[in-house]
Amino acid sequence: MYFADDEHRWLSPKADVEIVAGPEAPAQLPHYCRIRDGKPTGGLDYHSDRIHYTDLDDKDFQKVMADEDAVLYRFTVTNSFGNR
Repeated sequence: MYFADDEHRWLSPKADVEIVAGPEAPAQLPHYCRIRDGKPTGGLDYHSDRIHYTDLDDKDFQKVMADEDAVLYRFTVTNSFGNR
């Protein structure tokens, strides 16, 4: 991975990745999405190229994720390089 900004500052992290797939992924995705979206409670939204859902409870969100064969990637940054 490589990230840069308009001021030519850059960062390239080195990371280990864990891929969570199969039946484990849908069970873990509501928690991840709540953290990502800063939404600890309430309904969750999901949209893809094919479908859009709003205000899903965790159980319905997990079902949609299972139907979509969702995968979760967990990155653990072990080192980084750059000029920032």
